Amino acid sequence: MPVDQNITITSEVEQIDRNHDQIHRGNWYSASYIFNGTWTASATIFEIRFTTGAKTVHLKPRIFNSDYSQVSVISYESPTISNRGTALIVPKNQNRNSSNTSTVQIASDVSGVSGGTTMGLSYIPGAASYVFGTSTTDGGTFELNAERLLKPNTDYVWVITNSSSNSYSNTNFQIKWNWYEI
Repeated sequence: MPVDQNITITSEVEQIDRNHDQIHRGNWYSASYIFNGTWTASATIFEIRFTTGAKTVHLKPRIFNSDYSQVSVISYESPTISNRGTALIVPKNQNRNSSNTSTVQIASDVSGVSGGTTMGLSYIPGAASYVFGTSTTDGGTFELNAERLLKPNTDYVWVITNSSSNSYSNTNFQIKWNWYEI
């Protein structure tokens, strides 16, 4: 079939994925928290609260990163929380031209978490390595790319625990969330 040389293309359809679309709409947010301190052997390092507002939250990649040791991360939906925390982490809109604000509230100084529905368990195994004959302990990174829909007006808590039988000082743990709200 011959090509018509007189056809002029006047426009094209550009396709973008859902996440990219939500950034353009001003509905994509991120927040992160870095804990630095002493990790007691086989004990909870910290608990962090992520409370949704009136909108459905589409939680995207969660990244957990540990300096040392073995770390377990358990997430709970609707637990009982005796201390809801006051150290708030402010979500950032990823469209810097948008004035939209997130309905999510995140607190890093939560304690007394019990009950709730266990949503997931992540484990960062850590590893021993040798550098120039000296033994060191390395951490690792865990990234969960699956999207999870969170209920509106609901508490979610991540409990981070040192699963190692060793204690560590001056140690970092980072958690990062990305989400959009509609």
